[in-house]
Formats: sequence, structure tokens, C-alpha cells
Amino acid sequence: MTMLLLYASVVMLALGVFANRAVARRLTRVRRDMAAEEQAMRDLDRDLLAAQRTLRDAERRLEEADARIEQGRAALQAAEADLEKTRRMPVERFHVFDRLEPRPGVIWAARVELATDATSGTTRLASAWGGARTYLIAAASQREALDRLTQRFPRNTGYTVGTVSPCGLFATRKPRPGGTDEAPAPAGSDRKRA
Repeated sequence: MTMLLLYASVVMLALGVFANRAVARRLTRVRRDMAAEEQAMRDLDRDLLAAQRTLRDAERRLEEADARIEQGRAALQAAEADLEKTRRMPVERFHVFDRLEPRPGVIWAARVELATDATSGTTRLASAWGGARTYLIAAASQREALDRLTQRFPRNTGYTVGTVSPCGLFATRKPRPGGTDEAPAPAGSDRKRA
């Protein structure tokens, strides 16, 4: 009977060791699986945070794009209103004084009027003149431009020459270091003479 009890205790001891090792292996596998799942959860959390950041950035960019679109629409409406206003304005015509003999200097603009009761001119000229004309003239100074215009359009024949000022069409202004603008560029400075 002692042998039987000894044999049973050895078998029980072997079964205990075997069960203990199986449980240890299973416990190790469960711990490894849990660590892998925890790592997967951390990766998922990191990916989720990155996706949330990307979504916030996309929403911010979308809001900025919407704001730019609204600004563009407002600018377009303002430009269309300006275009419509410009279309309704009367046409401003400029008459070129020196078209056959190009001269260096500043381009000046002056309004010349013909009196309707001019005695020396014909009525045809007065009706064709049609109010005031703006003449463009190239000259080195304002005084030279005024002198040339008064020679061409004398006061005794009914012409009135207005003030001579630099023409805004050709004024290329360059900022000075002090903050003020320069006078208009000379007529031949930005284009080649023909």
C-alpha cells in the first residue's frame, strides 16, 4: 500500500508540475496578447489623435478658404460696381499734341476750351470742337508746356488754355526713401523712341 501511495504521490506531483507549466505557458501567452493589445490600443489612440489634429487643421483651412472666398466675392462685386460706374461715365478723350515729333520730358495734360462766341473761327469749328478737350504734351517743364499750348491755341482766337499738370496716365511713381512720391517719369524713360 505504501508503494501505491508513493506511486500516486509521484503521479500527482507530475500532474501538478505538468498543470503548473501549462498554466504558466497560458499565463505567459495571455500576458503577451494583453501587451500586444495594449500596444495596438496605444497606436490606435495615437492615430486617433493625429486624425483629430488633421481634422482640426482641415476645418481651419476650410474656414480660411471660405473667408477668402467671401473676400473674393466682395472684391468681385466691388469691381463689378466700379466697372458699371465706369461704363456709365462719359468717355474721356485725350488729344495728343506731339504725335509726329516725339520729345523727351514729362507728359503734361491741359484742358483747352474754345469759346462758342469766337469771332475769328467758323461756326463749324465751334460745333466740331464740342466743349473742352484734354491735350497731352511732352515738355521739360510746366512753363514750356504752357508756352507751346498758348502758341498753338492763342487767346485772341477764342481758345482758353487751363492749368497744366502732369498726366496721371503716364505717371509711374517710385517711392522715395523719405516716403514721398517722385514726380512723373519722363516720357522717354520707360519706352524706346521710334
